Amino acid sequence: MRGACLLCAALSPVPAHAEAETNGERALIRFPTSCGDRIVFAARGQLWSVTGADHVAHRLTSGPGSVQMARCSPDGKWVAFTHVIGGSRDVYVVKASGGIPRRLTYRPDFNEWVVAWSADSQSVIFLSAHEDWSGRKLRPYSVPRGGGLPVPLPIDRSGHLSFSQDRKRMIYTRSFTDGAAWKRYQGGQAPDLFLHDFRTHADERLTDWKGTDAAPMWTGNTVYFLSDRDQHRRANIWALDLSSRKTRQVTFFDDYDVDAPSLNNGRITFSKGGSLWQLDLRSERLAMVPVTVPDDRARTGPRVTVVAAQLREYDTDYDVNYSISPDGRVAALAARGEIFTLPLGTGGATNLTGTTGAEEDHPSISPDGRFVAYTTDRSGEVQLVLRPASGGAEQPLTRFKSGFLYKPVWSPDGRWIAIHDAAHRLWLVPTHGGEARQVAYNRHHYMHETDEHDAVFSPDGRWLAYSLSRSNRLRELHLYDTGTGLDTVVSSPMESDYRPAFSGDGRFILFVSDRNDIPIYADRETNAVTVKSGGIYVASLAKGDVPPLAPRAEGQTGARSSATARVPGDVDLAGLMSRVVPLPVEPAKITDLQVRGDRVFYMSAPPPVMGGTLPGAASAVHRLDLNDASDTILVRDPSSFVVSADGSRIVFVRNGRWASVAAEGGNETPLPVAELSTTIVPRDEWREMFFTAWRLERDLYVDADMHGIDWQGVRDHYARLLPLIGSRSDLTWLINQMIGELSGSHLRSGGGDDGSGAKPSESVLLGADYALDQKSGRYRFARIYRGDSSRPDYRAPLGSPGVDVDVGDYLLAVNGVPLRAPQSPDEALIGAAGTVELTIASHQNGPARKVRVLPVSNDESLREVDHLAEKRALVSRLSGGRVAYIGLNDMGRLGMRQFVRQFYPQLGAEALLVDVRGNPGGNIDEILLERLRRTLSGMQTGRDRVPQTQPDQVVVGPKAMLIDSDSASDGEVFPLHFRAYGLGELIGSRTWGGIRGIRTDWTLLDGGTVTASEISFYDTEGQWSVENHGVEPDVPVETTPADVLADRDRPLEIAVERLTRKIGPVPKTLVPPPTGGSYPTFGVVPPTYLPAQTSGTSTSKVPDQP
Repeated sequence: MRGACLLCAALSPVPAHAEAETNGERALIRFPTSCGDRIVFAARGQLWSVTGADHVAHRLTSGPGSVQMARCSPDGKWVAFTHVIGGSRDVYVVKASGGIPRRLTYRPDFNEWVVAWSADSQSVIFLSAHEDWSGRKLRPYSVPRGGGLPVPLPIDRSGHLSFSQDRKRMIYTRSFTDGAAWKRYQGGQAPDLFLHDFRTHADERLTDWKGTDAAPMWTGNTVYFLSDRDQHRRANIWALDLSSRKTRQVTFFDDYDVDAPSLNNGRITFSKGGSLWQLDLRSERLAMVPVTVPDDRARTGPRVTVVAAQLREYDTDYDVNYSISPDGRVAALAARGEIFTLPLGTGGATNLTGTTGAEEDHPSISPDGRFVAYTTDRSGEVQLVLRPASGGAEQPLTRFKSGFLYKPVWSPDGRWIAIHDAAHRLWLVPTHGGEARQVAYNRHHYMHETDEHDAVFSPDGRWLAYSLSRSNRLRELHLYDTGTGLDTVVSSPMESDYRPAFSGDGRFILFVSDRNDIPIYADRETNAVTVKSGGIYVASLAKGDVPPLAPRAEGQTGARSSATARVPGDVDLAGLMSRVVPLPVEPAKITDLQVRGDRVFYMSAPPPVMGGTLPGAASAVHRLDLNDASDTILVRDPSSFVVSADGSRIVFVRNGRWASVAAEGGNETPLPVAELSTTIVPRDEWREMFFTAWRLERDLYVDADMHGIDWQGVRDHYARLLPLIGSRSDLTWLINQMIGELSGSHLRSGGGDDGSGAKPSESVLLGADYALDQKSGRYRFARIYRGDSSRPDYRAPLGSPGVDVDVGDYLLAVNGVPLRAPQSPDEALIGAAGTVELTIASHQNGPARKVRVLPVSNDESLREVDHLAEKRALVSRLSGGRVAYIGLNDMGRLGMRQFVRQFYPQLGAEALLVDVRGNPGGNIDEILLERLRRTLSGMQTGRDRVPQTQPDQVVVGPKAMLIDSDSASDGEVFPLHFRAYGLGELIGSRTWGGIRGIRTDWTLLDGGTVTASEISFYDTEGQWSVENHGVEPDVPVETTPADVLADRDRPLEIAVERLTRKIGPVPKTLVPPPTGGSYPTFGVVPPTYLPAQTSGTSTSKVPDQP
């Protein structure tokens, strides 16, 4: 209860005098709802109330987080809302006249959305996916206004809903798309209106528009709803007559979409373009409601913020994003859009830039330590600039009209800066005036990965070495002559070379190359992958020079120590790769290479694992001496590092902690980053981030023509709302509205700093569902998820060995505190840390026993185990054990692990059913399809004549795949190619329809993110595929509420029936080996020695065997 009270205190009413001291202002209004003579709405992250008398709003809540989905009770006395804090959404209720809000839900890591009230105003209806095995299908629940156990409504899933007056029916949508940035969406999740009868559990489809029909509001014989079916495809209010089934348009806005409408007291209240509107249903007259929202500047006023947690170790393309002075005494860091210089050890940081409305990034200290180069968007476009390291005026170096830049790389003489941009180009920029020169364009960059930004200058500044991708995804080294502009590829087409560096004397080039061919066997199938391919190699730039540490025959001499071996700057380009020798380093994934004098500093990393690193392995920063070949580990388990130009000191990051160490080794010294702070002006930052998001789409979106949209006009249109926003959540909404005009998938913005630094209260779970005994107010265990105690990720609190708790047992107390309604079990566990003591009884009044358990923070994995086991058992029962079942949560780390655990144990099945319903995607479709595409090509056997397949791991029989509207992204690319390869039928319903790809989430100034869809898919006929429609099933089967409530899975049943029909009634067995001999007919060899014949005997004697 401690955590619950703290949060309720945070959402407390504001003293009257606090509002009297503020000036009235306009605000961006969202989620309005009518409560009798007042309107309650969200603005600046808080809940407000306004009456028609004075139009001045009064705040109902305060504190961290933001308010969404406000809904007034039918009696007008209460407001339920979703409170968002730290990415977690919970349901709250507060009196419409003000008071202390009460928290009603306590599930960690789940989004819960308020959508309605019960007719008697006693219960709040909200959507949650907390009982869904994938955590994605939303279902409506009812929770008492005074607190208690949420109870699911008797329907399998829902979006917005509206009840009939007698509560026996409701009109609802079967998908919930609120919060999505996608406008004019018409994929598999496009919502339609359905009429549901709770008595028969039957659905009747009311609308069938290809786009969005949502937010039903039922009154009398009319259903008002939100639809984008007009000629502008703007979301407006429409009306459906239930008798005639005819629709008509009620509002005709063409500037902004109608947002979050709600019906109460004969009026529909909604927002549009941040303004408050009401629609009187008797007259259907519209009125904009003027409202003044006082601003105490708690969220909009300037404030000092500590930025240590926002230091950028890497930029968006995973380049190291900090620098160190040549003498190793000062670090240059980027955080919160500012550039800081920080003396190592002594502290005393300096904010070099101090521009709250601009984003400075990518600091790089000049070779002489006098200047810091960095990028800034102060001019409205990202440019490269210089500033004296001691402070002073900024000097622009570029005048780009568009684009995003990465970390500057100085030439040792300070004359040039090389810099990569987000359009995959490499630029050479003079530091003393002149135009930037394009050096290269990485045309074949792999779209699903970040670029390799590895440009580096020779010591004399004449040569620029870098790598580009080939069409086969291998990389090639280039040497670019900055004097003549001559660019030469020096790599062999058979190798992959990258990450170059020059020796301190300029006589040699070092680089990383994937030349270590180390195939390792997979331990669950006949397959192999290569690991630790990377090594460090060195080549002499002049023909007569011998690379350091090159193998030499006894008595051999070379030019290694000769001062006259070459003229500085000269490179014998021809045959350069024939002069390559390896350096004596262990094969590894080499992620960084820096050379200082005769020392090579490099970082080795363990083989990457999906979602992490190989257990027991760690990265390391090494120092290799080119004179004696000694290799010393200086830093263990870092994530990045930089070395000063004089080779004296290293700055590195480990587990988010910044430190430095001498290049000779020794004690590590923490960087005093805790002292870094800056003054921010939120509205300046919000404006900058808004325009950054717009430029990202302009410069990176996959369609350079922006689908024919006037993108400048879109920016200007939504920029009009910038003066209204008063919280970080407002900015997120505004950016999503703007980028949503592109009408594409994978466009989103979120996160960021709301100014509070607050986190949701800690919640833990027991991995169980509960039922309330209404008479006693006690809770019993309705279902216990036992998990898998052999796997740490699937450890279940109540399934661990020795835990004596069974289904039907009563939970009487938590940590000695009695538990009764209205307190719920989830509420009782708030704030519990470590081991929890439960008081359990087999019967309500039976003897109690104490049980100690270790709760979990999330029980999705436990529900996953039960779900997959149940589906596998169902498929086995329906098919007589002949069909295998594989269910996949996603197409990432979890999905790969699930595939491994399910595919290999079931290889003996006669058919295979793959289930990607609810799968949100990832990027493993090719890996899975490679295994599913295997076909039986032969057999093998031994003396015992047991047949075995070739390939060893192959599903011999037919296959099918289940899909639905929640199959998304790679979760629909997978079935798309499954069908293209002819592997089997797709059964279910049309998928989400979003396969535009992103390379990364772009980080905004305050730590929030925005995406730009940079990849689009097309088919072998040269036609765009899937986007904004989805993958159609071969066998359409819709899941109905009645099916689910009857515990039926019709798509699965039909899939199994079709598979068993294909394999036939007789169980299939592997082709048996031939009888007799072991030769094919054309290879039979007559035996030389035959058994003894009656016609004669051999005179030879066979020696006795030892």
